Amino acid sequence: MKRLYYANASDTPPLPPKNPSYGYPQDGDKNEKGLPTTLGSYWHHMITEEFMNVIEGAGMEPDENNLHQLADIFEDFRQRAFKAEGFAGDAQDWAEKAKEFAEAAQAEADSKVAQVREAGEAQVAAVNAATEASQEEIEQKTAELEAKLETLIAELDAKGGEQVNLVKLQAQEILDAIRLTKNQVEELVNSAGYSMRWLADAHEGTNLMAALTPNSNAKVGDHIINRNGEVFELLELNGTEIVLGPVLAVFGDVGPTGPAPDISLEVAMLPSGSVPEVEKSGTNEAPNFKFKIPKGDKGDPFAYADFTAEQLEALKGPKGDTGNPLTFSDLTDEQKAQLKGEKGDPGEAADISGLIPKSGDRGVLNGYQKLCSLDMISSIIEGVPDDAYSVDSATLSLTVYVDRLPDICFIKSSGDLKITAYPNGVIESQTWIKIIRVASASGSFSFETIGVDDNPASWVWTEDSAPQLMGGDLIIIFWDGTCGHLHQLVSGLSVGV
Repeated sequence: MKRLYYANASDTPPLPPKNPSYGYPQDGDKNEKGLPTTLGSYWHHMITEEFMNVIEGAGMEPDENNLHQLADIFEDFRQRAFKAEGFAGDAQDWAEKAKEFAEAAQAEADSKVAQVREAGEAQVAAVNAATEASQEEIEQKTAELEAKLETLIAELDAKGGEQVNLVKLQAQEILDAIRLTKNQVEELVNSAGYSMRWLADAHEGTNLMAALTPNSNAKVGDHIINRNGEVFELLELNGTEIVLGPVLAVFGDVGPTGPAPDISLEVAMLPSGSVPEVEKSGTNEAPNFKFKIPKGDKGDPFAYADFTAEQLEALKGPKGDTGNPLTFSDLTDEQKAQLKGEKGDPGEAADISGLIPKSGDRGVLNGYQKLCSLDMISSIIEGVPDDAYSVDSATLSLTVYVDRLPDICFIKSSGDLKITAYPNGVIESQTWIKIIRVASASGSFSFETIGVDDNPASWVWTEDSAPQLMGGDLIIIFWDGTCGHLHQLVSGLSVGV
């Protein structure tokens, strides 16, 4: 097979037709003047290239004089498949042999374990020697089987083919199983090799597990030897403690204790979800262990409730000296603004339909009337509604509205004080009296009078003019229904903060 034509061949491959016709070929119809299917150069090119790719892909050189190259390829494939079936049979035989060898190795390991146990009851050195011999023998035989399986896998890999690959995978699984069995046997032998252990101060009764060397794979029946050569039997395992029986035998003098290894530890973090790892480096005298631990998930933030009673007590420092009391002047403008709440909704009007109108004088009153306080310096506000005053946060000046104040009120401000008196819609026939005592550490006093319909003449001072107010003075404010009367009582007392 080759790109060979009778005449007029091109040096470059043809391009697909611009307007191809997809479907199946047909011969045409002369009666209806229908044309037959035209193959064209690109159709011949496709068929030729498909065959050429099969031949070249099989590693053969296309030959125009050899017209059975495709047949040779198919025959070779059939022979390969036949051989693959043969390899599958061989692999199955190897698998059976590997299984038999693994069982034999297990049985031999059990025998060696029993021998190691007996030797361990005699002395530690004999146990270690028997353990090493057993491990070497098992490793030798297992290595031979591993080498044979690896050779088989390499041969199958060289053959290629889908069926061969399946057989190769089976052989690989057998090899992995043998290696796993070898590791299990080694662990069993190692476990048996620790039947004789060292505990320098071993004695009958309870001893610490941590002092045992080696302290891994410890089990009931192990024998423990101390610095005096006394041998004990391990009777119980209780977590971090072991219980030893009475002395079984006494060996000769024990040699001096060898130098303790200089062990160093490192810890490295792995990405979350990784498998933990341990790497050992250095020498037996100075080993280094590097623990690689995966990073855990982010925990919940630490809260006050997570503290124990002891931790809270430790955080508590000694009691400090008593500080100065907080005053209104110590507050910042923002804090003062926060002290004043939002104005509430107006309440429902009282039902006075069942009241009896007053007639005559009030007579003698019994008891005392409560003194209300508007102390902006000490932040003591008692009995004064929120809409009866306002504070300028920038200048700390205080403005009070007389008609909204209680009957008797004490007012104290760290800034200017303005008292505003006006009826605020009070019916002219109603009357009332307000008594205000004013005091201030700084600032000035002023009185603003607004009459009915904004007529200042509605308010008059009994002193003929507005007096100079001083700290501690009393102001009596009387509204007779049509006009307001203001009177100052000078107390002569110094009222400070």
